[in-house]
Amino acid sequence: MSAKLEELKVDAQVKGVVGKDAVRVVSTQMMGEACQLVVRDGNGKLHEHILFRDQESQLELISEGRKWSFEGSAEKFRLVSEADRIRLAYLFDPYVAVSSSSIDPLPHQISAVYEHMLPRQPMRFVLADDPGAGKTIMAGLLIKELLIRGELERCLIVAPGSLTEQWQDELKEKFEIQFELLTRDMINATGLGNPFEEKPLLIARMDMLSRDEELQSRLEQAQEWDLVVCDESHRMSAHYFGGEINKTKRYLMGQRIGNHARNLLLMTATPHNGKEDDFQLFMALLDEDRFAGKEKDAVHRSDPTDLMRRLVKEDLYTFESKYIKDLGDTKPLSFDIETAGGQITCIGFAPSLNHALVVPFTYNYWAEPDRKKAWAWVKRLLEDETIVKVAQNQTYDVSWLKYMQDIEVKGVIHDTMHAQHSLQPELEKGLGFLGSTYTNEGAWKTLAKFSDSTKADE
Repeated sequence: MSAKLEELKVDAQVKGVVGKDAVRVVSTQMMGEACQLVVRDGNGKLHEHILFRDQESQLELISEGRKWSFEGSAEKFRLVSEADRIRLAYLFDPYVAVSSSSIDPLPHQISAVYEHMLPRQPMRFVLADDPGAGKTIMAGLLIKELLIRGELERCLIVAPGSLTEQWQDELKEKFEIQFELLTRDMINATGLGNPFEEKPLLIARMDMLSRDEELQSRLEQAQEWDLVVCDESHRMSAHYFGGEINKTKRYLMGQRIGNHARNLLLMTATPHNGKEDDFQLFMALLDEDRFAGKEKDAVHRSDPTDLMRRLVKEDLYTFESKYIKDLGDTKPLSFDIETAGGQITCIGFAPSLNHALVVPFTYNYWAEPDRKKAWAWVKRLLEDETIVKVAQNQTYDVSWLKYMQDIEVKGVIHDTMHAQHSLQPELEKGLGFLGSTYTNEGAWKTLAKFSDSTKADE
């Protein structure tokens, strides 16, 4: 029975190549209508031949070769395996976007993304933290995390014109994600095409979209967006005038793009203008059924807390009354500082296993009067002798607090680093390592910092 050239696989036995005896195929490579063949005879000698189509009738396949071989490109295999590793990285590192970005996020930024937004898929959410909270950082983390997980290919960011270039720069510099700006030149260059279809990662000016009905129609004709982010979304407002709703062009635009997106994130520091009816209309951008109609007196209002998060700087002071007021000998307060560039960048407090607060002192987070109030609050808390303190490397933290802020830490202090050294002197003493050892949480900070060292494997 004659054999086709394509049937000559590695380890196949074939007659008609060298004499009358069967030989074993060592390697084979098709070259158009010819096949370059290397075979081994019964004596172990190698032979190289080039066979053509007209020689197929002379070939007889005795046994087929192995289905799989290792003749593929090692470089391509490495590339594919690395791509697959990156695609699945989030399964092993729950904060992979953090460790792969050029940022040092604050805890409230991490909680916004990983506790409030990512679990909501598909997501309709309002991020309404106070100014200075770093909402752009949170949006960037969300975008990169969804990209890594393979859940985002198309993303549209809508922002005021003055902020579009800032968005583009921050996403490029901090997250290595290249977005393109939607411009008239881009629109004209597409001709009869659709820029929203051709450009999967776009930043558009809010007013450009809201004032151009044809542009909005093109947007709706394109493939659905995996994520739409609207910055300064309070500008997409609507109001009741008499018994009718007066919708601005920005609001109508927000409705159209929201209905054409799998995930919708609205970002604003002022979600509520003091009028409940207007707020109801604003929340209708997320869920028009749930927030339909005008608020009525003596009727239970819709609770938006599952659709938004708002952190205000005053939370710093309510935290004490909620979680620290009753601390004493039986409920110690854990604290830890972070330093960089000769400055204390933040200080964290944990009064229990389930509650923690980080007070930032970097990135111009506080206006100067608020900064003084924050340090005064920290000083009053740490100098309270009735509260037992727990620290990690207390000598370092206490010395820095005394030198930089004249804070005299009082109360009986337990040191977790000293305790670990007494229990297991041969092991690492870092807080990230201890956290991963005594809890089920990964040492994300250690992994991010030492990703190329042996400590990442520990």
